[in-house]
Amino acid sequence: MPSEPTQPSDVDRAIAFVKRSRSRYVIQNEILDMIIVNVTLRQDNATASTRTTARLLRRKPQLVQQVWKEFVEKGSTTTKPQAPRDMSLRTRLPVTSDLAKIIQDFVRQRRQGRYRTVAKDVAHFLRSQNLLEFDTESQSSKQAAYRSTQRVLAKLGYKRGKKKRGLGLRMCEANIQHRDMY
Repeated sequence: MPSEPTQPSDVDRAIAFVKRSRSRYVIQNEILDMIIVNVTLRQDNATASTRTTARLLRRKPQLVQQVWKEFVEKGSTTTKPQAPRDMSLRTRLPVTSDLAKIIQDFVRQRRQGRYRTVAKDVAHFLRSQNLLEFDTESQSSKQAAYRSTQRVLAKLGYKRGKKKRGLGLRMCEANIQHRDMY
């Protein structure tokens, strides 16, 4: 006789919903919740307050213990900055409309002269304009500046690689169409 599949209870559905909806990163409000629950349990003289807090908040005991230890030692807590949705890294350059215009003018000038333009060229141009600081003698500093410039160019809509008949950096098709509408 086949058994009927059991329906998940409201509790199971609620726990699954929280696990799906909650961010992987611990935000400041969750840290404050860990501290206040831990304090409340300690005031009530509960045994194993850290483990109980972890169980109630569905967090790892090591995390709750680390938060409590940091609070006791420093009197405050710290959180890591949350990554944006596209998981892009911060850049050395603030992505502003002025920067976009400067880069666009530079790329256009290079394109008119039929020069290939890569992130390295843009980085050195920005350095000459005192917008990007890096040590030209240090290989690691140069590489970091090039990576940062590549991130900025990607955020501004420039694509790497060749167009069918052009070279170097170019705007993506959506940005070209958006620009042409004006």
